[in-house]
Amino acid sequence: MTSTGAVKCKSTSHNKKLYVADNFLRFRKQSQENIATEKGIILRMNRSIQVEGAFGVLKQNMNFKRFKYRERSKTKVEVLLFAIGYNLRKYVHKKVQGREGMKLHKLAIN
Repeated sequence: MTSTGAVKCKSTSHNKKLYVADNFLRFRKQSQENIATEKGIILRMNRSIQVEGAFGVLKQNMNFKRFKYRERSKTKVEVLLFAIGYNLRKYVHKKVQGREGMKLHKLAIN
């Protein structure tokens, strides 16, 4: 590219500087290594099951569509009651299935 081409592409009168965040790259590499381990796979699998499942149960099974109250304190009570109901339901299901005390699902390896 000629020097006149470079001037046409440049939209500012001053030079811009580009920095590479070494800490970010190091943490990103460490994060990728952590999630690729067997423990990381189990934790990701369980997180996806628990988070998605919780919202699905609240919306579908417990018929939660919207808050009944607008006041912050009443809304907080409503959320807490749903959370208690969800946790009790989950505890009863685990007890009936004999999984009481198990925190994570076992990894199914094909």
